[in-house]
Amino acid sequence: MSDRTVTRADLAEAVFRKIGLSRTESAYLVESILEEICATIARGESVKISSFGSFLVLSLIHISEPTRLLSI
Repeated sequence: MSDRTVTRADLAEAVFRKIGLSRTESAYLVESILEEICATIARGESVKISSFGSFLVLSLIHISEPTRLLSI
């Protein structure tokens, strides 16, 4: 397995090369899709993309106060 991480920019570049949208339009398309996935998950709903995978919330943690990180 590779340690390479695919970024939003990589996805936008792939859309640009394969679909032919402008770079700006490609970036907007990728961002719009990711925002829709995130918004759907934030509402507690699942997202299923056929032949790819599913995204769902396994548990919700409610934090009523800001959390502090402590260095030890």
